[in-house]
Amino acid sequence: MNNNTFTNDIKNPCPLNKLPMNKEVTIQLTKDCEWVDELLSELHENTSGLPKAEMNKRSLLDIELKLTKKYHSKLGEYLLVACQLELEFFTNCVKTLGIMKDRLTLEFKACFLNDEFENDEMYADQIEIYMDNDMWDLHFYNKRDVDLKEAIHEQIYLNKNAYPTREVSTETTHDASDQIQ
Repeated sequence: MNNNTFTNDIKNPCPLNKLPMNKEVTIQLTKDCEWVDELLSELHENTSGLPKAEMNKRSLLDIELKLTKKYHSKLGEYLLVACQLELEFFTNCVKTLGIMKDRLTLEFKACFLNDEFENDEMYADQIEIYMDNDMWDLHFYNKRDVDLKEAIHEQIYLNKNAYPTREVSTETTHDASDQIQ
């Protein structure tokens, strides 16, 4: 734990007061983390073809978070989050309705400010903020609790394929278990 890298060791919402000031903390998350598994389960909610538990077992959601708590004289404490995630999940093909796997790999950066600024004229209509010489997606935390799950959820649903399809062979047909290897 001295090297500031942790595995599946973060609550959601993340208590801002538990993070060190001006020190990057890296957190590796997998579906073994309860709230990460919940994200995966939600992706499988409307998918048919396999039991939900089997879909989760055969899926992947790996997340790497780099968290840095900082202080600004006008904004107070804020949190910078750099996230990389790799996701492999089950969904249904929009053409055949058969079960298939889809993949998503993405990176995003988010800055969390105190929610007292959420209705501030300067930030009310903003979706990004320039902090520490870079652009970050703008989010807000409430009572020093940062909702990392919601920010990750938002990015997954903004970036996943809304109309997944797979190539269908005209020569043979396969049952779902053949197609999801």
